[in-house]
Amino acid sequence: MKESKQTKVKVRVLSHREFGNVKVVNDGDYKGYACLDDLCYILNLEKKQVKEKLDGHLYTVSPKDPKETFHDMDFVDEFGIYVMYIMM
Repeated sequence: MKESKQTKVKVRVLSHREFGNVKVVNDGDYKGYACLDDLCYILNLEKKQVKEKLDGHLYTVSPKDPKETFHDMDFVDEFGIYVMYIMM
């Protein structure tokens, strides 16, 4: 996935009793990405502040199925997840 390119992928949801749900995608090249909104909620971070720190690690994802209930969303790569964890 490229930062400026919208990629249509299948979005899956990982659920955890304590932390809640996180939408995730895989680009087919064994690289995973997690939903920025979900991670901000779990880590109690403000999306605006986080986006400033994620230059080059933020991607726009469009759902593969047009019937999905959500629209284009921001996802972060593995390095971006580490950056967010450090920001806590």
